[in-house]
Amino acid sequence: MLSDILVAADATKNEHGTFFNLLGTAVAFKRYHKFRREYFEIVSDFINKYDLNFDYHVLKTADLTKNIPTYNLSEAKKELVEQLLQSEQISEIIITETYINRSVNYLGKEMKGVKFARDCLFQYYPIVPLWRYYNKFHHNKFRHTVVDGISGMSTKAWKYVGNSSNKVSIIPHGDETHPCLSTADLICGYVSSKVCPPYKQEVDDVLKDVTACVETEFINESFEDHLVPKYHHNINPGPLFPHPIILVNKGSMSSINSSTFQETALFKQLLRYAEKNGGCVIMEDLDNHHRILREGDLIVCVDNDAFEKMHQIEQLNRGRGFKVLNLDDTYHLLKKES
Repeated sequence: MLSDILVAADATKNEHGTFFNLLGTAVAFKRYHKFRREYFEIVSDFINKYDLNFDYHVLKTADLTKNIPTYNLSEAKKELVEQLLQSEQISEIIITETYINRSVNYLGKEMKGVKFARDCLFQYYPIVPLWRYYNKFHHNKFRHTVVDGISGMSTKAWKYVGNSSNKVSIIPHGDETHPCLSTADLICGYVSSKVCPPYKQEVDDVLKDVTACVETEFINESFEDHLVPKYHHNINPGPLFPHPIILVNKGSMSSINSSTFQETALFKQLLRYAEKNGGCVIMEDLDNHHRILREGDLIVCVDNDAFEKMHQIEQLNRGRGFKVLNLDDTYHLLKKES
């Protein structure tokens, strides 16, 4: 389960015409379990007010963008974010903005700054607001770090965050699974839509009437030493996934692509199961992930082809305790948990 005291981070690309930069948000909670209850009450009322056909209650910015009419969208984003930020369970918020003008040295090769930010840094940009949070509030006791799915090479900022935390959880689809990461994502989406380009003072102006606990930092190429990978190894998120892990295997013959599957009711129910049990959902990457599965974890098979292959994996890992489920078994489990 996620700790009661934690700091959670997410990020977004901020694109308006030819303008491009990165936005990241780290939100520190002093009583997360109480915030979680407040979050579901706020979101439930929000869904009812806007008559949204959702059977899930952890929202990200894309849920609003795709399902709320554009004539109501700006007001809806503002309403939801402002209600969440009024929670007394939030202690600090750090927002970082990054635009890199000049080229950087990326693993021995020169790379244009915008290309580096768009193609490389974005993969792990949630680390940046966490790094700045721990740099500023290093005496605070928020030491469980929760970050939405990240990838890429290891940096000095990542090393700083890891060494400042007593626990780190990397959660794929985290902004759809856990309210703390949903809140970070919604703040990013709200700020991105309100400010262009997001200069520091303008971000402060947007949020100052909502909460007094937000600070903004502009992170540019002068911080290159912490932003550009310095180590020739990947972040390797797998060992930091929270359990139970629900690994979804669609099967090699499935005609359903991952993006389509992630919009299905089944996937949303799996996310809800993961949230209730403090875990995460990952899409199939068997070569990298079956080695980290343990008791309580699940492999959910979408078709019979997948089930037969995963059953063999289960038999070859007797004693590890994870289970392989077909669709009928999966729905039975989810119904029992609801």
